[in-house]
Amino acid sequence: CRDKLTIRQRLAAQDYKISYKLQKTCHQDIKKYHCEYQHIKQKESKLSFILLCLENQVKKGHAINSECQGEIFDTRKSLMEDYMINPDIILSCRTEIDTNCNGLQREGKTLHCLMGLLQQANKLGQFCMRSVERLIKETDAGEDYRIDTALQRACQPVVDTACKKLQAGDAA
Repeated sequence: CRDKLTIRQRLAAQDYKISYKLQKTCHQDIKKYHCEYQHIKQKESKLSFILLCLENQVKKGHAINSECQGEIFDTRKSLMEDYMINPDIILSCRTEIDTNCNGLQREGKTLHCLMGLLQQANKLGQFCMRSVERLIKETDAGEDYRIDTALQRACQPVVDTACKKLQAGDAA
């Protein structure tokens, strides 16, 4: 079952329309903000282009359907949690993963290893570095700690104590 879901998620990364819930809940916003047409040179509507387009609209203060925002959040979280969804990471970082990250692991462990290596000089090759940076940009992980499952797991007790007055998703 997990293998079939991973295959489906990989396909959705190439064409957002495969993700029925995202396509259904965000269709009007994608159309309204011309997200499909911003990268017309692409043969398929890559999920990353759709996510970045919609997130840019939110950052500009434009309204996005709340169900669509929820689906964007869930999609970004999935991308950060499972390296297998992103074939670019596997291909570009194969050496780094085998050498420095104890092989492939789920639950964000492989991606956290790669992000740690990103901070160390000359630990990531150029292609791997670009792939990790692209993933961080696509998921917009810096905007909400909940996107990164491993970070959320590690920080949730502190957040529950120190930030009880803040609303979920508040960066303040």
